[in-house]
Amino acid sequence: MIVEAHGLNHWFGADEARKQALHDIDLALPRGSLTVLMGPSGSGKTTVLTLIGCLRAVQDGSVRLMDHELHGAGEAERTALRRRLGFIFQSHNLHESLSAL
Repeated sequence: MIVEAHGLNHWFGADEARKQALHDIDLALPRGSLTVLMGPSGSGKTTVLTLIGCLRAVQDGSVRLMDHELHGAGEAERTALRRRLGFIFQSHNLHESLSAL
């Protein structure tokens, strides 16, 4: 598997404002597969992608990306893994004054 997640949980906020965004998510994506995450707004799709894409630290559960365990991985290790990934963001945030060429 290129990506495996088991018992993945994630929270946002602190104290009384703390909200659970993911609860006990399991996911297995074979290398070369095409996978679609679908769900209503606020269902956790982006949170899952930011965790398996090394953009956020894994708080609870196990996530393996390319045979690397992400739970407990430091910023340097996550940065090295991100350099091997490609992202296409929904909001591109392109600068009109700049050229891609």
